Amino acid sequence: MLLIMTRRKALQVIPPSLRELWSTWQLRVLVLTSLILQIVLIIFGNRRKYTSRSWVRFAVWSAYLAADTVATMALGVISSKLGEIYDADGSIDPNVELNAFWTPFLLLHLGGPDTITAYSLEDNDLWSRHFLGLVMQAISTLYIIMMAWTGSHLSVLLILMTSAGLIKFGERTWVLRSASNDQLRDSMRITRSDQGPGNSNLAEEYQLRDDEGYNVIPSKVIEIQLPVDPAGLFADVILGSRDRDTSQTIFRSISSENAYKLIEMECGLMYDLLYTKAILVYNPWGLALRFISFILACIVLVLFSLTSEKQNYSKVDLSLTFILLAVAIFLEIYAILVLLSSDWTTVWLSTNNKASALKAITSLSLLQNPRWSNSMAQYSLLSFTLEEKPVGCVGILRRFSIVEQLEQQRYLTNVEVTGSLKEWVFNHFKKKLNKIQQETELGSYNIGSFNTARGNLVLQKYGHSGLNWSIEIGFDKSILIWHIATEMCCNLEDSTDDIIQSKHHISKHLSEYMLYLLVMNPSMLPVGMGQFVFEDTCAEAVSFFSTAGKLDVHKNLLEGYNTGVQLPGERYRSKKSILPDACRLAQQLVDISDKEQKWSLVADVWVEMLAYVAYQSNGRQHADQLRGGGEFLTHVWLLMAHFGLTEHFQIPQRREVARLIVRYGYSRLKYCTDVEFDQRTLIRHISAEICCILDDSTDSIQSKHGTYKLYSQNLLFTNPSLLPGGWLDVGYKRKQHNSNGKQHCRTSKRRGRV
Repeated sequence: MLLIMTRRKALQVIPPSLRELWSTWQLRVLVLTSLILQIVLIIFGNRRKYTSRSWVRFAVWSAYLAADTVATMALGVISSKLGEIYDADGSIDPNVELNAFWTPFLLLHLGGPDTITAYSLEDNDLWSRHFLGLVMQAISTLYIIMMAWTGSHLSVLLILMTSAGLIKFGERTWVLRSASNDQLRDSMRITRSDQGPGNSNLAEEYQLRDDEGYNVIPSKVIEIQLPVDPAGLFADVILGSRDRDTSQTIFRSISSENAYKLIEMECGLMYDLLYTKAILVYNPWGLALRFISFILACIVLVLFSLTSEKQNYSKVDLSLTFILLAVAIFLEIYAILVLLSSDWTTVWLSTNNKASALKAITSLSLLQNPRWSNSMAQYSLLSFTLEEKPVGCVGILRRFSIVEQLEQQRYLTNVEVTGSLKEWVFNHFKKKLNKIQQETELGSYNIGSFNTARGNLVLQKYGHSGLNWSIEIGFDKSILIWHIATEMCCNLEDSTDDIIQSKHHISKHLSEYMLYLLVMNPSMLPVGMGQFVFEDTCAEAVSFFSTAGKLDVHKNLLEGYNTGVQLPGERYRSKKSILPDACRLAQQLVDISDKEQKWSLVADVWVEMLAYVAYQSNGRQHADQLRGGGEFLTHVWLLMAHFGLTEHFQIPQRREVARLIVRYGYSRLKYCTDVEFDQRTLIRHISAEICCILDDSTDSIQSKHGTYKLYSQNLLFTNPSLLPGGWLDVGYKRKQHNSNGKQHCRTSKRRGRV
């Protein structure tokens, strides 16, 4: 036994003195750590909206994940200490009672600051987990209150502060639910039907005045409104023709600078809606809750300062309590300042014609921060292969399979999105819209040629169809070929003309930005083999530079791959590498004598490729990019949407569902294939269900009817995320009041009519 006790003492890693010290300071450290994490989230939570720096994102990510865990651990320690609230003589330990008073502050921390409620969109979709946490923490708080209740002044203050804490925690859960994907789409439910190209109210008024004997002369009237709600665009809800016409009218009449400012405001509003408490703060109920929690915190601070029981508490615990109260009040004051300085306040004041208040708030410049980073990432393939920036601790990092990601990050740079680049993109889409409207009037408009163009229309416009081979291949290969060719031409040619230099910089920046999307952010691009093609091309470039040297690399590449001489080891080259094709394209571009036309062509090709990527993307992808400083691609996507160049403004044929049932012949069913995929699936689902009721065929045919009905039902209502974004989620719920349609069909069958 003595030997076992000696060995047990020898195995004690932490000495008893340190254990006792940790037992005394454990709760204090946890509460103070939770407080520090809240301060980090307050300072940096909203900063990721307008900065793309990695360390800011890492700090917010770490604090966001650790904050809830630390607060929950502190609540557990408080619960375990409640058994020691009574001393050996039966008296109450005031320090343990004060520790129980920290419980509502931990609830405030679990509620989080207004600047961040969700780190990513997935946090919003998992709101039910936070709701379960709210229920469990409320039960734990009730247990602590019951165990720590002594009838003293501090117990009363504990009740008041707990009310504020539960309000904060409940706010966060409600905001997460409201910003989830399903709730966001439900909130965008269209309550008015699309009125098409005309206005029924205007037509009725015209008829009324004409009947009364007035000489009425109809004329074209354009209804000027604010652009469409950006939430509808990010939720991938299909909007009507009036929204499209309004948006097009506004964006065609303003400058590119004002257009991008409007888009920046929309991105800022969407960031606040998805990642902060803006959806709650900027409504009457939210303001009332904010006022209540602020008043309760102030009352508790005043009453606790006046209490005569402070002398019984430990000085350290007392100081920490005052710090907790001060930070709680600071959070509320900071929330008021953020409320006054946000775009939400600006929009509300502008909508309600509060010009004087708007001018006063604008002049104060409270907490005015940029709406986004106004930068675009740059990535160069040749720089990646020529420069060596090794990463330290390769052996350790390789075990976690993150060496390649860190190496790629070291070659990543950022440049400012210049006004000339924005204006070039804006004018490109404006000209495209004018061309679409002209071809629509002539009846020759082909929507497929515009939406799937990725450079071929530009080559056709400039009369260089001989370069089509570089566009007709895979899109990822096309990006790499044009990227390398653009970089080679930029380094081989130089011009003192300001116009050519501007187009030169636009082409270079868009080229390196597109490669960044391909290498570092491939989820924004259509599915392809881009990463493999990039790696094989880099491997061949490294092999070439090891033989030809690293001086005059662009000239050597152009001469080495266009002389017709087989390079050493070329027959062993991977077929995925596109380096020879890029050199071929570079040579064809160099041969164009008109430099201004050449760089206009290159810049327009890159804009069309960027537009192709934006058209293929969806709102959720762009919403996810808002938390990293924003992407220029998101601004291009919104610009295209406002010009009516995306799928958001299609006129759905919602009232044509029933016609399928009463028409005969396969030729009469062709219109069913002319509508959107989700509408087509809904039409077929309804027809299959009705056929199951009306058709008295054999069991095998009935089985086929039932199989398709179950398949379409599962696709439509159980797994709608598998469908492309469209009207289904909104349109179906608008028709839920007609849920007795199936019973009506059965009644019709019994009565012998369809």
